[in-house]
Amino acid sequence: MNVMNIDQFFTGTMIIVAVALVALIACVGTWTVQFFARNRQQRVAQHKPLVTYYRGLALGH
Repeated sequence: MNVMNIDQFFTGTMIIVAVALVALIACVGTWTVQFFARNRQQRVAQHKPLVTYYRGLALGH
């Protein structure tokens, strides 16, 4: 392998990693928005602040 092949390999690998990272961030963002949207109606009905409601949800209360 010469230097040019190593540079091309590195560049290609970084592009693949960047695309995968963007896809991961998009998925996590979508799941987060869906989670908060799904629980909002119940949280508002209970008149609980955001942090208190989700802390209790995480602790299983």
